Amino acid sequence: MPMTSSAITKRIMSGVYDAVERAAHQRFERRFRADVRSHDYLRDEGIATGGNTFYEGTPELATELMFRRLQMHSDDVFVDLGCGKGSALLLAGEHPINRVIGVELGDHLAEQARRNIAANRGRLRACGFEWSTTTRGSTTS
Repeated sequence: MPMTSSAITKRIMSGVYDAVERAAHQRFERRFRADVRSHDYLRDEGIATGGNTFYEGTPELATELMFRRLQMHSDDVFVDLGCGKGSALLLAGEHPINRVIGVELGDHLAEQARRNIAANRGRLRACGFEWSTTTRGSTTS
């Protein structure tokens, strides 16, 4: 059965979006020198109850556009529930806001987020960063 023109259009647009998102991710990795895309299974973190649920990084392009639209200021606080390896934290940290807070159930993921922030701290404009995990509580940077 031949594809309809709307099905062809959807397939093309999906491919275009995927290509644009891949390019945005490559730009993000060059800018921050941070690997945030690998798939880590949450069961290995001890936080999933079954199945093959995995960590997947935040889509950088959509997140970056969101931050541009928000026009954050020095008294704002950004909180990322399920911050993973910290891609949204890095993007939020580029803005001159008061605090960036990451909350993550997986200690390994939270540690990667802390390393990514530490490696980029000199270029980030946010005043402070905080993390909270289930086993370590809160820490501040």
